[in-house]
Amino acid sequence: MKWLRRCIFAVVVLVFAALLLLAGGYLLVRGAPDYYHAGALTAAQQALAAGSAEDKFRQILNSADLAHRDSALAAQASQNGATQPTTSPAAINVTFTDDELNSVFEKWSELNNWKATYSKYINDPMVIFQRDRIILAGRVQNNQLNSVVSVQLQPEILPDGTMQLKLVRALAGRLPVPTAMFQKYLDRAVNALTTRLPNWQRGARIAPDGEANNDAIAAQLSKLAIAALHQQPTDGVVFLPTAGKANVPVKVVGVTMQDHSIQFSLRPLDGSEREALLKRIKSPAGSEAVVASSN
Repeated sequence: MKWLRRCIFAVVVLVFAALLLLAGGYLLVRGAPDYYHAGALTAAQQALAAGSAEDKFRQILNSADLAHRDSALAAQASQNGATQPTTSPAAINVTFTDDELNSVFEKWSELNNWKATYSKYINDPMVIFQRDRIILAGRVQNNQLNSVVSVQLQPEILPDGTMQLKLVRALAGRLPVPTAMFQKYLDRAVNALTTRLPNWQRGARIAPDGEANNDAIAAQLSKLAIAALHQQPTDGVVFLPTAGKANVPVKVVGVTMQDHSIQFSLRPLDGSEREALLKRIKSPAGSEAVVASSN
């Protein structure tokens, strides 16, 4: 769980730092969108919601661990000349509410002292799910701005099996922010990742049993981030730790949103899919030929 916490913290800090840059120098807009309700839960309600989210994270990791053990046994049998029936890994389905994710992030922030880092940039960060979008919001308060800043994103699994995260709208308070105001900051983020990507690609490895090394994880997540910042589709593959601390790739095969909840469908990759993933990881950013049904 510590690995998962660190990953979530890194992603959230990057997202909300981007929100601050997006809002920097813009008009002082004090209104808050109707969907922003920071502090709406009592302490007891937050504790229950955080516990529910942690139970669901354990469910995901346990399922990934079982899939990893099956792959390890199949790889060992293959090395020994034995054969096993070919089966596709089962999908892992899990639903989170926005209250659960906000509460568990608040809990982990207190336990790991994350707030001391992100509070320099943003206060009361939260995620809100609507039927067609994910909203990331928080209050920015500095000499130039005192406002709730939010970005609205639309995740989509395309027919070819790739995933795209579209930036639908950005707001300072209730006022839309033009894309041109923050494009230069997005370009800087892309350039920074593109510079570091070749070193990670050279060191990327995925073992026969599915275990990926840190370079493979960093390269894949960087390519996913570059594609998202460019508003382009890419492999919807992320890595999950297992009970044995191996990090194994899983594909996001479905995202379903309702008001205040989101359901993910995740599927561990089989051996041939992992080999194909490693080739795509090592290919130049944006050049992957992703085949729908095989990914």
